[in-house]
Amino acid sequence: MGESDKYEVLEKIGHGSFGVIRKVRRKVDGMIVCRKEISYLKMSQKEREQLHAEFQILSSLRHPNIVGYFHREHLKQTQDLHLYMEYCGNGDLGRVIRDLVRTDKYAEEEFVWVVFSQLVTALYRCHYGIDPPEVGNNVLVTSKAKPRIPPGAVTILHRDLKPENVFLGENNSVKLGDFGLSKMIQSHDFASTYVGTPFYMSPEICAAERYTLKSDIWSLGCVMYELCAREPPFNAKSHFQLVQKIKEGKVATLPRIYSAELMAVIRDCLKVNPDMRPDTATLLNLPVVRLMRTQREAVDLKSRLLMKEAAIDAKAKEVEKKLATIEADKSLVRQEIESSLRREWEVKARLEIDRLVRIELQELQRRFESEVQARVQEELQKKPVAFGDVEKEEPTLPLSKSEYPQSIAGASTDSEFPSTTDITEFSVDSSDEAVPKKDSPPSRYANGCRYGFSITNRNCITVPISPTSEFY
Repeated sequence: MGESDKYEVLEKIGHGSFGVIRKVRRKVDGMIVCRKEISYLKMSQKEREQLHAEFQILSSLRHPNIVGYFHREHLKQTQDLHLYMEYCGNGDLGRVIRDLVRTDKYAEEEFVWVVFSQLVTALYRCHYGIDPPEVGNNVLVTSKAKPRIPPGAVTILHRDLKPENVFLGENNSVKLGDFGLSKMIQSHDFASTYVGTPFYMSPEICAAERYTLKSDIWSLGCVMYELCAREPPFNAKSHFQLVQKIKEGKVATLPRIYSAELMAVIRDCLKVNPDMRPDTATLLNLPVVRLMRTQREAVDLKSRLLMKEAAIDAKAKEVEKKLATIEADKSLVRQEIESSLRREWEVKARLEIDRLVRIELQELQRRFESEVQARVQEELQKKPVAFGDVEKEEPTLPLSKSEYPQSIAGASTDSEFPSTTDITEFSVDSSDEAVPKKDSPPSRYANGCRYGFSITNRNCITVPISPTSEFY
C-alpha cells in the first residue's frame, strides 16, 4: 500500500508550472494536510537542486509560525514527488489583499500588527536558528541584548517573502511558507544571487551587491505596506523604472486610518541602507509587538488547552467504550459462570436426589419386607398348619383286623360323622392308594383320620384314643 493510498483527496487548492497542490485527509486519523504534487521530470537540474534544498530547510524548521513539513514520497512509476505539509485553511495574505480591493475596505490595524509580529517571530527563527525568547510578565520592558547564536548555527534567508507565501490558519495564526528559493548560509556569509519577486526585492539586490539577512526585512516592510495600502510600495510600468524607485526608497504615506507608529516601523524596514534597517531581534522588542506576542501566546495557550481538552474528551470516550466493553464482558462471563454453576448445582442436586431416593427406596423395601414377614407370621399364627411329610413309624408287629385303630364314636357332636368307621378296609402294605372293599359303603373318613389330618403316606397317623372310646 503506497503512501498516496493512505490519503483521501478532498479538493484542488492551487497549481503551478510543476504540478498541483491538493487538500487531502489522512485516513488513519482524519488529519487534514496539504500535498504538493511535483512533476520531477519537468524540472531542470537547477530547479531540482532548489527543491532538495527546500527539503533540507523544511526538515530543519519547526516553529508555530512556519508551515510544518511532514514527509515526502517519490513515485517511481510517474517520477512525481509528493510533499506533505501543514494545511492552512484560511488561504494566503495575497487573497486577503485581493478581497480588500474587491470590497474597497482596509485591513484593521490590529490585524496588521498581528500579522507583522508573527512574521517577525518566524524570521527570527530563520535568521538566528533558534526560537525567540518568551515575552515574560512585563510587556513594556524591552531588552537591548543581542541574541546569542549557538556556535556553528546555520541560518536561513528566505529571499522570496511576498503575500502569496504568507499563509493564514485558525484564529489569525500566520505561517511563513514556500522556502523553495531559500538559502542556508553561515552567520558571517553574504548571498549575492538574485532571486525573488521584483516588487519586493531590496536595493542591494537591484544594485547587484552582496546582501545579508536585512534583505528579508526590506521584503517584510513591502508586504506590510501592501497589506495596509492594498498595493506595493514601489510600482512601475517597466523593470528599469521599478529598480530606480526601489533605489530611491521614497514611500508614500499610509492611509489616515493607520497610526504613525505603524508607519514609522514600516519606514524603518524600507530604508535603503541595510545597516539602518532593524533586525528581527530589534523588531521583537517593540512594545506593540511584545503586546501582540503576549496576546498570541494567550491565544495559542487557549488553543492548546482546547486541543488537550478535546484529546482528553476523546480519551475519556475511548475509556468509556472500553469500560462498557469490559462491563459487557464481565456480564457475559458472570452469566457463563452462573450458568456453569447452575448446571453444576443441578447435576449435584440431581445426584443427591437420586441418592436420597435410593436410600428411601431401600428403606421402603426393607419396611415392606418386614411388614410382609410380620403379616405372614401373623397369618400363620391365625390359621391351622397343614403338615407335609411326617416321619413314618415302622410297625414292629403285624396288626390283626381287630387291632387296627378305629374311629372314635361319640367323641364329636358333629351329626355328619358316622358313629363307626372301620379302617381295616385300607391296606397299609399297599403301595397304591387305598381302595375300599367291594360292596362296602364309602366312609367319609376313608382318606383321613378323625382330626382331619391329610394322609399323604401309606400309613395313617395314629391318634391316641381315650379309654372311653368305642371301636366298631
